[in-house]
Amino acid sequence: MLVLRLHTPYGEACSIEGPSWPAGEAWRPGPSESLLRQLQLVYGIGPHTEERLRREGFSDLVALSRHPRFGAEARKVLQALEQGDLAALRQAGARDYELLSYFDSADLAVIDIETAGFRGWPVFLIGLGWQEDGSWRVRQYFARGFEEEKALLYLALDFLQRFSGLVSYNGRAFDEPFVAERLTYHRLERPHFLIHVDLYHEIRRLFREELPDFRLSTVAGHLLSCRRTADIPGERVPELYLRYMAEGEEESIMPVLRHNEADMVDLCRLFDLLTTGAGRSVA
Repeated sequence: MLVLRLHTPYGEACSIEGPSWPAGEAWRPGPSESLLRQLQLVYGIGPHTEERLRREGFSDLVALSRHPRFGAEARKVLQALEQGDLAALRQAGARDYELLSYFDSADLAVIDIETAGFRGWPVFLIGLGWQEDGSWRVRQYFARGFEEEKALLYLALDFLQRFSGLVSYNGRAFDEPFVAERLTYHRLERPHFLIHVDLYHEIRRLFREELPDFRLSTVAGHLLSCRRTADIPGERVPELYLRYMAEGEEESIMPVLRHNEADMVDLCRLFDLLTTGAGRSVA
């Protein structure tokens, strides 16, 4: 484990270099086949109408563009798909996960945070994963105490500037608003991303009938055949961090660092599993 002490305008924080491994198949950015098949992106088409249109031979938006009633609206959606107009596609009902195909995989950062408690408590660890030269890489930014949180956030924000999108697991509900609150507290500018893909919602949609629960460790065990034998439960993270701050013993924080690293590896591998060549969803 390579640990670096990094200086910032707001003090010091740690950077910890994690593992790297070959990434999944890349894709060429552009409209995906799954989007082209979504007739419900056209205004006025719901599930029942879509089913009827498919029976009539309108299997995708290109075919639908010749329909006497829906053709004009279908052509508008096709234009948005061709131009990569994300705002128009979202307005039509496309999910961020479905818009992944417009981004190069190297433009996306995977994120998972650890906090010292619920809202109002500091963030002390930010795990980040990204693709570089065909491989996944993982890095953790770590604050040894609450006084290093601002430096930690500064380092993470500085690193994230190179990316246009985020990938997380339940990050829309937890990570993103939590970090936003801490940035406001420290008067740091909140970053803007063009896309935020929350894999939690996609896992629930795709595997609702197969999984007993949707904790990341459960999902990884089922879909990746990856069983964690020595991992700590996530609810113990604040306790161990507070003990580390009080005692200064490295052994107190190591299980937390390993837990976050395992989450990051599982997230990156799940991302590869749920995306295939040409950015097409497995759905």
